[in-house]
Amino acid sequence: FSADCIYNIDKTALTNAHKPVKVVAGKGVKQVGQVTSAERGTLVTIIGCINALGNSIPLFLIFCRVHFRSQMLKGAPTGTKGDAIPSGWINTEIFLKCFDHFVQYGHPSQHHPLLLIMDNH
Repeated sequence: FSADCIYNIDKTALTNAHKPVKVVAGKGVKQVGQVTSAERGTLVTIIGCINALGNSIPLFLIFCRVHFRSQMLKGAPTGTKGDAIPSGWINTEIFLKCFDHFVQYGHPSQHHPLLLIMDNH
């Protein structure tokens, strides 16, 4: 396989909750002010796919919801697709949708095969 035909797919999960920075105070200081967020945030799993040359397939986003609505992708990069599942994590059904998304943008064929490398999840 040539470099343009070797793709790596991976996922990561993000939350929209604020993660406060560490606060450093001098020894003996009795009051240290810092505002922190008490919210847990909403989980979004991001699936990205890129080839060895740095060309990427548009993202696939998995939202922690019961129902997917297209407005969830408002402001996302062109070509981004998404789905929703209560856990926010990938399952077999969503993986197959993500794989179809890869095929749509990667354009594999019998004369132009692609190698997709993924972890064991």
